[in-house]
Amino acid sequence: MRNAARFAYRCIGPILFLLLVWFTDLSQVNEIWRRGSPALLAAAAGSNVIIILVKAWRWRRLMLMQGIGYSYAPAARYYAIGCALAAWTPGRLGDFSKALAVHRDRRVGLGRAASSVIADRLMDAVVLAMIAGVGAFFLPGAAAVWLAIAGLLAAAAAG
Repeated sequence: MRNAARFAYRCIGPILFLLLVWFTDLSQVNEIWRRGSPALLAAAAGSNVIIILVKAWRWRRLMLMQGIGYSYAPAARYYAIGCALAAWTPGRLGDFSKALAVHRDRRVGLGRAASSVIADRLMDAVVLAMIAGVGAFFLPGAAAVWLAIAGLLAAAAAG
């Protein structure tokens, strides 16, 4: 029974992908690809890979600070899986698949594993507030400076 459940679990991704392809208007996809710049599409994909690798490194460092030893390769793998699942789930709940993987692989408590994911999400919010604060300086008008200061103060308070 356990092997059947494992097999079914591994088939979920390919089945979802096939359903997505089946219900997608491929002529529209082809038109979008034809109009898009291959260099920009490749740069976007490459940037996404780099971001995932850097964030996986950060998540691994957070786990090391908690005393959870986890090597980089599985951290990067589960981070990428978590990002993909988060894109498909409400509230980015798929991110917590990373906690389940750590809980299973390292036999640590689920709460402890989930706290690394929550800390990672908080760090994302801090970085986003910093980028928004810096970006607000480039908005026209006097209110932009106050928005920038508010964003940077929010980042400092959260960090």
